[in-house]
Amino acid sequence: MNKRPFQGGLDQLPISSSEHIHLPALTGGVASMLLALKYQADDSQWWTGDRLRSMQYSQLRELLNSAWQGVPFYRDRLQKAGYHPRRKLTGKIWRRIPILRRADLQREGSRLANKAYPRSHGRLTSSQSSGSTGMPVRITASELSQYVTSALSLRVHDWHRQDLTGRLAIIRYLPGPPPAAPPDGLRSEFWSEATRYLYRTGPSFSLDVSTPIEAQAAWLLRVDPHYLLTYPNNLRALINYFQAQGLTLPALRQVQAISETLSPEVRALCRNQWGVSVVDGYSAQETGLLALQCPDHDHLHVQSEAALLEVLDGSGRPCKIGESGRVVVTTLHNFAMPLIRYEIGDYAEVGEQCDCGRGLPVLKRVLGRSRNMLRLADGRRLWPRLGIIQFSGAAGVPIRQAQVIQRSLEQVELRLVSEAPLDAAQESAVVEVLRTALGYPFEVEVRYLESIPRSKSGKYEDFVSEI
Repeated sequence: MNKRPFQGGLDQLPISSSEHIHLPALTGGVASMLLALKYQADDSQWWTGDRLRSMQYSQLRELLNSAWQGVPFYRDRLQKAGYHPRRKLTGKIWRRIPILRRADLQREGSRLANKAYPRSHGRLTSSQSSGSTGMPVRITASELSQYVTSALSLRVHDWHRQDLTGRLAIIRYLPGPPPAAPPDGLRSEFWSEATRYLYRTGPSFSLDVSTPIEAQAAWLLRVDPHYLLTYPNNLRALINYFQAQGLTLPALRQVQAISETLSPEVRALCRNQWGVSVVDGYSAQETGLLALQCPDHDHLHVQSEAALLEVLDGSGRPCKIGESGRVVVTTLHNFAMPLIRYEIGDYAEVGEQCDCGRGLPVLKRVLGRSRNMLRLADGRRLWPRLGIIQFSGAAGVPIRQAQVIQRSLEQVELRLVSEAPLDAAQESAVVEVLRTALGYPFEVEVRYLESIPRSKSGKYEDFVSEI
């Protein structure tokens, strides 16, 4: 039996829906459903890996049977893999089910909607991915699947002992309406959709990430948050700006990183300059929440109650501990548009079982989008290790932003935003650092910009491959 040494961090009762009754809180409606899901997740996180996988397979059979009835595309695939609703689902059959590619999802579109969708799973909502790959996809999700994601998202507050009565500042892609534009942004009386039904929280404040860094800093100083949620590269820019201006955020207790890959460099920068830790997470528009940082370590725990996440090598076999491969996800509760063995486009490294006692699988790190792997002339594909610290050290002047674009197998473009112009010797030194990091003597074209724009979804990528 797994040990349970952890004591949760949520030190308050849910909101009671019964007049004059606060202890114990009596909940109803959505709050009761979320609380029931959270209660079960508080227990299942301590199950062994074998027990978790057994329960996942039980849920998978329900999903596959519904897809068999209501989605001809999947019925054909399942039949060819040797699956039938009257047969037991085995690992061998599961691995024969073809991978669902993004191109499949885009091509099939609404034909993946489940005609056998259980109406008891609630209303349907649609969303579209950012299309940063040039291939946007539209997903239909059930109300029930969103409740499961919301309940599991409460773990970040619990695991990392966040005080929900504090002030939360959010800087991310927020196109509106209404627009979260400077100088004021938007204010809400609750932290998130998950917390609004269950807990009394402090206010949250939101600002669109397209806001210039100096305006973000001024806004943060007015909000004076206890918690900050933003992208890792935006966090780095904020920390560097605060350091250069001699500014501080005296109330700040913790930062939560989203969307982009969180590097050890940014973790260390936040700890050394702001004196607070960074909590990481992994999610996708199509699938919802996938993994959250362990309360005791920097690695991530897969949220197995909501998704079966596989990390597969080039031959389609599960990666072993320490190996990296492509992330393939099956969402367990979205019967409205099932995603069965969906290749999400990311690479991740498998970690060993965690000593915290949880049976939830471990991702040592998420490496990023597979499309942005460095490609070498000999056929190898690698993850480049780049860092502004190394560039700044070589140049002898602060580099505020850096981005590498691979144009061909022989040429890359290095985009720099520096605090002062580089002379020929400084530029040559930076180029050599880049070539060493890439492990190949690329022809390097250096371009100087006033700023490097983010993608349409607000994300920022250090390395982009155009091959």
